[in-house]
Amino acid sequence: MARGTNRADLVLPESHRQMLTELSGSRAAPAREVERAKVLAAGVPVGLKDTFHRPKEPEILADAKAWVVSLACTKPKDHGLAAELWTLSALMRSPACKRSA
Repeated sequence: MARGTNRADLVLPESHRQMLTELSGSRAAPAREVERAKVLAAGVPVGLKDTFHRPKEPEILADAKAWVVSLACTKPKDHGLAAELWTLSALMRSPACKRSA
């Protein structure tokens, strides 16, 4: 048996309820919006849009980002490589990256 929720009851204005009723029966709207209109779990604005699902903030600090940008703004030849342009794998293999690690 499913347990009850601690959330407050969802109170919708009549205009939102009518919009959701029309959307839930629509054949032209995207399927995800129709499904979300039927669910109504978190309210109208939240229920119809995707949310960001990252569990925590990225751990790359601003000074590390600035260092990568400064390295990418230089030529690979300045770091002993033969290439004219950087690739992601070349940046990762560069001698400058190995010195800082």
